[in-house]
Amino acid sequence: MKILIINWRDITHPWSGGSEKYIHEIAREWIRLGHTVHLLCGGYSGARSTEIIDGIIIHRLGSTYSIYILAPVYYLFKLRDKKFDVLIEVAYGVTFMSRLFSRLPKVLIIHHDHTLPWQTEWPYIISRIGIWLEHKLVPYFYQNIPVVTLSTKTRQLLSAQGFKKIYTVPPGNYNSKLTPKKTKYPTILYLGRLRRYKRVALLLEVFGKLSTKMPQLRLIIAGAGQEASPIADLTRYLHLEQKVELKGYVSEKEKKRLLTTAWVMAFPSQIEGWGLVALEAAACGLPTVGFNVPGVSESIRNDKSGFVVKTTKEFEGALLKILTNDQLQKQLSDGAKRWAAEFSWEKSAKSFLSVIHKTNTVLKNQYDERYFASFWRKSDRRTFHPTYNIRVNYITEHLNPKTTLDVGCGTGLLVRLLRDRGVNAYGVDVSAAALDLVPSKTRAFVGQGNILKLASANNAYDTVTCIDVLEHIPYTDLPRAISECARVARSSLYFDITCLEDLFFIFSDRTHITKLFSWQWQRMIQITLGNQWRLKRAYVLPFIHHAIFEAKRV
Repeated sequence: MKILIINWRDITHPWSGGSEKYIHEIAREWIRLGHTVHLLCGGYSGARSTEIIDGIIIHRLGSTYSIYILAPVYYLFKLRDKKFDVLIEVAYGVTFMSRLFSRLPKVLIIHHDHTLPWQTEWPYIISRIGIWLEHKLVPYFYQNIPVVTLSTKTRQLLSAQGFKKIYTVPPGNYNSKLTPKKTKYPTILYLGRLRRYKRVALLLEVFGKLSTKMPQLRLIIAGAGQEASPIADLTRYLHLEQKVELKGYVSEKEKKRLLTTAWVMAFPSQIEGWGLVALEAAACGLPTVGFNVPGVSESIRNDKSGFVVKTTKEFEGALLKILTNDQLQKQLSDGAKRWAAEFSWEKSAKSFLSVIHKTNTVLKNQYDERYFASFWRKSDRRTFHPTYNIRVNYITEHLNPKTTLDVGCGTGLLVRLLRDRGVNAYGVDVSAAALDLVPSKTRAFVGQGNILKLASANNAYDTVTCIDVLEHIPYTDLPRAISECARVARSSLYFDITCLEDLFFIFSDRTHITKLFSWQWQRMIQITLGNQWRLKRAYVLPFIHHAIFEAKRV
């Protein structure tokens, strides 16, 4: 399988964190399992535009933020022809809106809710817009797209926002064979990005109080980010320069050394997707103290691999308890290793693959009789709709057929109206539930059939009509469906399609799985029909942005 991931950063970015680690390790396992993975992401100073890391083909362009504008263009001109099987999009408050530029099956990754980052790191107006986009527009736009998140608490939040298909795939872990070698003096480690919602400033204040009780206590802050300069200023303001070491960005080798030499990990963050660093610490036998917030509370097994606390006072007390009790340190260290052993990247990668397989299965087998029964039970599906009169007038006046076949006839409404006009009209539909609702007057003229393999002979009908059908068919099957309609038609075709110009209708039905603009539909149909047919755009129904196409055999 060929997989395309779109993310704002990759694992080598100076500001990369747990989310980039998650993507990288999952992708690396997929490659080990025989899949091909491309990653499209933002660049940074000194980064190469293309690079292969652990088998992942990385395409970098622009920056962390400009990638949101450049990604659609790069995809359309550079990556679309590579025939990917699935597109995985990583959302950070906002998305790349891939539904507008790619027809591939999709999976959306949301690590956590971004309300706090919006509120703490952006101006008021921008934060309000960002929160509205994240909580209102994105859930509506992606409501029927499978969403992968890491924690059950985040899953509950996403469900409340309106997402419907949510899967929890926690991170994995490579069990460490390193033996802890603690420093001679007690050491607290913070490892992660420096952002406001990570609350490193709170950790400095707590450390200042602890250091008065333990003069030899040291704090190591490893990580980079927007808050690096304010953290350095606060360290000097609190007169902690001699006890706090600001390491900045560290390599994987240095990270492992820190995880095996520290006495305890401090995790003061207000929210996380999971808290992958706590799991990495556990693998090295390092206990962690964090707050009872989404993500963090699930990455720490309370009283087993560390402590989950509710208040700053409890945070300070838990750190002091571990630092001053050797027996407790040993107990938590052993518990942390057992906890970490329950996770593996192979297990996580396979779990994620099952979501992708479900996505492809849903797209290819979108319909079952339970769906059809629910769909056709709605009263507005069975009663007369005024737009059908407009369609019937156009078909009889412009195409003037003596015989017609309506492919996807539903309850036979078009068939009945055309027969009332003197046309020998017939219909086929894939759904038995729909055909059961056909009025007795029309029932003799309709039957069950599939657009991908019509039972009729070549040139059997003057005109073949196809209304609200093609947008429900996977893109890869469209040429076959259109060709079948053309094979059966003697002189003319009539296609009526919901298109992307109508954003409300196209996204209101989960079975609208092929979403194209009207000009894209026209190009698709013309290429499929070839020179034997003359195609033209007919008209647009009032207030409804359907693409209406008429094709006549040359």
